Amino acid sequence: MNTPEPFTLASQRLGCLPIVNVFLSRMGVAEHLRACLPADDPRLRLAPVSVIAALVRNIVAGHRPVYALGEWAAPYDPAVLGLAPGRWSCSTTTGPDGCWTGSSTPTGRP
Repeated sequence: MNTPEPFTLASQRLGCLPIVNVFLSRMGVAEHLRACLPADDPRLRLAPVSVIAALVRNIVAGHRPVYALGEWAAPYDPAVLGLAPGRWSCSTTTGPDGCWTGSSTPTGRP
């Protein structure tokens, strides 16, 4: 009998990001970034505020290089990164030389 399983298990990491988010919220980092960064551009997959906020979280919680940011973010729940589910992609957007190929989304190598 091949009956589909009624449940699936998806594990996502939280780490220290809920605590980091409390401090970032109390400091008003997102509001300051919105005031200083350009508005959302429809050509970008992520808003500049979301990308910079993810970089700040990376520096505080993991301090991985920018080219490995996608790998660092992949196991985390998108909500603790300040993103909607499915917005952060760990797919390869780098060319053969390792450079980004026109995407503003920070992604890591597969």
